[in-house]
Amino acid sequence: MFGANYFYLDPDLKHVHPSKFKEAKTTTDSDTYKDGDIVEAWDHVFRWNKYCVPLRKWEEWRNLSDDLADAALPAILGEGGGTDLLSRLEFAGTQPNPDPSVQRFWAHLHSGFEQPLWPSREQVLRGQAVFYRYAPQILASLLQFSLSSGFSSPRVSRILNIASYLVPPMESTPEGQSPRITKESNDRSFQRLMETTQWLVDCMGEGAMEPKGAGWSSTVRVRLLHTMMRQRILEKSRREWEATGFSLYNEKSDGIPISQEDMISTLNSFTSAPLLCMVKTGITPLPEECEDWTALWRVIGYYFGRTFL
Repeated sequence: MFGANYFYLDPDLKHVHPSKFKEAKTTTDSDTYKDGDIVEAWDHVFRWNKYCVPLRKWEEWRNLSDDLADAALPAILGEGGGTDLLSRLEFAGTQPNPDPSVQRFWAHLHSGFEQPLWPSREQVLRGQAVFYRYAPQILASLLQFSLSSGFSSPRVSRILNIASYLVPPMESTPEGQSPRITKESNDRSFQRLMETTQWLVDCMGEGAMEPKGAGWSSTVRVRLLHTMMRQRILEKSRREWEATGFSLYNEKSDGIPISQEDMISTLNSFTSAPLLCMVKTGITPLPEECEDWTALWRVIGYYFGRTFL
């Protein structure tokens, strides 16, 4: 047995000599791996297979948006139904002659069960049970591992800054200085974390991910919020490029804000990271639990705006 300093995603690889590993030094290295290669990245060792995603595929996803929600948003905002975006969507989608874009979006939100690999209601319930069985470990991993690493990503943090999601608006900070941390900004960050936690809990109740359920409603609201943010960032960026020749967001190099790449990364952090962190702390979920937890997140991901399962 080799490599006590490595964390093996596949225990069978413990018997492979480290000289056989392909060390991941840059993201572009992933474009060279072949099925069966043994890869070491940040002391994590795993076997590359057809399900692993190379950089070139992530770059494709970076330029993919949520076309259904994007197309429906103008009609949703133009209808009545109050200030709640989900209420506006329901109002627009249930009119006698709804806008075709809204009709397609509303139908999409009610036809998940028709998708390939859609889990049974029983498996969704088992996936939700996994959350309550390991809630302390899952919540700790999401806060200390998933969210902290995600918010430290340059791409993610730039979008959050532009959208003023966690920090004050950039224009409120003197030029050349970092965004000022105040009690108000601290309170805003705490509120955002609590909103994310509430969304997660909403998704974990019986029937929560069925249309009109608490998790379904919360997830669709998040999706509509993302659509609004994406539209505002792109519109602001395009105006700035036309007016000054510069913008903090460059669509040509950065792709679409809150793209399929961003959504898949987020879903992966909620799906795989808790399971990985539990194993690292000595708790090994059963294979069936891992399958059920992953199946639940396929459902959440569909309503969240991932355009493929």
